[in-house]
Amino acid sequence: LKRASLGSEHPSTLGVMNNLASLLVDSGNLTSAEPLILETLQVKRVKLGTDHPSTLKSLNTLGSVLIGQGKLDEAEQVFREALDGKCAKLGFDHPSTLGAMNNLASVLEDLGRVDEAEPLYRAAMDGMYEKLGWDHPSTL
Repeated sequence: LKRASLGSEHPSTLGVMNNLASLLVDSGNLTSAEPLILETLQVKRVKLGTDHPSTLKSLNTLGSVLIGQGKLDEAEQVFREALDGKCAKLGFDHPSTLGAMNNLASVLEDLGRVDEAEPLYRAAMDGMYEKLGWDHPSTL
């Protein structure tokens, strides 16, 4: 519906496409999620820029697809790109940056690189506590 009324490159359409890809990942439908998030990411990079928060959000969704497919090395690179972009654009202590940090830590742990994952987990946890408080759903 959004594509028909607003066009496939409109920011609202792209947001819905990202959300649908996330839903497909969560439901285990990686076959449908991958082309959708790749299309979304490609358009966002061109229309919004590589460092736009919405583009960086789609990188995280792509990382989730890659994890689901067992492509952990590729997911690591995608999560690193998202974290670097969010640090530069939003700052180190922004909740979205801290979430990206947690995502990278998780894939590093899955790769057996616990020594690299631990400081990222700690920094993400400490930042979330400091920024959002102990009772916020993201810190529980």
